[in-house]
Amino acid sequence: VGASIDCPISYTVPGIVGGSDTAPTYVTLLGHTGAINDINSGNNTVMVNTPPIDAADDFVGVPGGSGSANANLGANDSYPLGSVFYELTGGTCAASSVSSSGQVTFNAPGVGATCTIEYRVCASDATGVPLEPCDTATLTVTATDADMSVAVSLPAVVAPGQPVSGTLT
Repeated sequence: VGASIDCPISYTVPGIVGGSDTAPTYVTLLGHTGAINDINSGNNTVMVNTPPIDAADDFVGVPGGSGSANANLGANDSYPLGSVFYELTGGTCAASSVSSSGQVTFNAPGVGATCTIEYRVCASDATGVPLEPCDTATLTVTATDADMSVAVSLPAVVAPGQPVSGTLT
């Protein structure tokens, strides 16, 4: 009566840390127990799905010198609900900031230049404190030429010698 048994388990999560832009993978553990004198066989099986944390490198293009820009770091990462993102040192983008939910803001570099932001995503406890396991990745920002178009607004008909004015935007 009141007896229990603890059986340690261990496994290696499949894949490669910093993996790829693939859908989240879950490791499913299925445990069974039982005894001849077990009066409640309904609680003898348990299944647990464990989502691994996998931060994959990100790449984004922004118009060069366009000022403040942003991106979603978690879009291609796999992580359990409630995980926390934070910025690591070593990045080269100016005025960068990573929110705990994975949103990053930064100043776009000049045309033709690149910069990076290093970040980490970790599981967290109930208060949001980052715990292990964690994984790190890099956002690479490439500045591109701005996509500009021109529009001219002039009168449809003009007479010879008539001064013409309009707008060029």
